[in-house]
Amino acid sequence: MSVPAGVREQLDDIHREYLRGPDVAGLVVLHGKIRELIDEPWKRDRKSIDLPNPNPLWRAIGVERGQFSESLVYSGKLLVEAHRKNPRSYLREFTLFAEVMGERPSHGMGEMPNLNATLQYLKEFPEGPFARDTEIILGDFYRDLFKVLANRKHVSGYKYDCFRKYIWNTDLAAQAERARNLSVSYYARALASSPPGWQETTRISQNHSAMKEGKLERIDGLGWSFCAD
Repeated sequence: MSVPAGVREQLDDIHREYLRGPDVAGLVVLHGKIRELIDEPWKRDRKSIDLPNPNPLWRAIGVERGQFSESLVYSGKLLVEAHRKNPRSYLREFTLFAEVMGERPSHGMGEMPNLNATLQYLKEFPEGPFARDTEIILGDFYRDLFKVLANRKHVSGYKYDCFRKYIWNTDLAAQAERARNLSVSYYARALASSPPGWQETTRISQNHSAMKEGKLERIDGLGWSFCAD
């Protein structure tokens, strides 16, 4: 739990700037400032930003309290708006990432990435500002898909329904091995550019190790990133 000094004032400033009607570049800058305030402390130190009474006006910039905690969450709203304004702007290497997860709900339940958009981002911008984020998402996605394919208890039910369109009418064991190999590959790519000492780097490393080993019991223990309940 953490309430860094000045975070409330900084979010108020961002909200005031947003009300001035920023262009694509302005929205990208404001998006980056919110990520730095809310997302980076979690990725670096697993520190959440806890405010019991957040300003309700912050919803306009995609910031509110999570549904099940007092921690602030950011939906990515400003990047979505920037991409909507001009999906082919000179800042496309930033805004295209908005299509990967879209505007995320505060409850975080049942989320799934847009796989086509995720792959497209890396195709266009393999060294882009969100390349590592995208590689992590793909590593997590294929890890979750592996668990659905490899564990009989997920052959039916809501987990299967979430991943149904990514499951083919062919041998499930072969599909599971493909998903495992893809997960290992994307985690390895993400690790190559991940900052040392960050908690998120530790998580990726642990996931990479488990997927490389391939033991279902250990992989099941990693939890889920997508279609979570």
